[in-house]
Amino acid sequence: MGFLESIKEAYKRTFDFTGKTGRAELWWFKLYFWGGVLIWSIVDYLLFGFTIWDKYSEFGWLGLFWIIFNLITYFSANNRRLLDTGKGNWETKPSWLLPIILILLQIILVLFIIIGWIILWIWLSEESYESDPEKRPIGIPQ
Repeated sequence: MGFLESIKEAYKRTFDFTGKTGRAELWWFKLYFWGGVLIWSIVDYLLFGFTIWDKYSEFGWLGLFWIIFNLITYFSANNRRLLDTGKGNWETKPSWLLPIILILLQIILVLFIIIGWIILWIWLSEESYESDPEKRPIGIPQ
């Protein structure tokens, strides 16, 4: 199976967590996925000059959107390949269960991020602390 056929087939079967996927289809899609991450990250860096979290982050906002857009397709292709090799067990579970689990994990991650930002805002809004007792304002314990 060629590159374009593999990509088309993977997108056609995005929500199909049953069945089988050949090696060529899986690896062509993985090349497409990670190549897209690389290309969109370079475009993001050239356009905006920054990355999401810090200077050591590997991708920016465009790379992140690319990953989110293709994540379910990526997981479904991996799952079908595992079923093809006889190592997957999702054929005994409902096919809609994995996407729901992934969505719940993303919601939990977002909640952790929001809680972290709230804690950070609280810390940033606290009074300044002077280590020198002479410079401390009145009311701060000596």
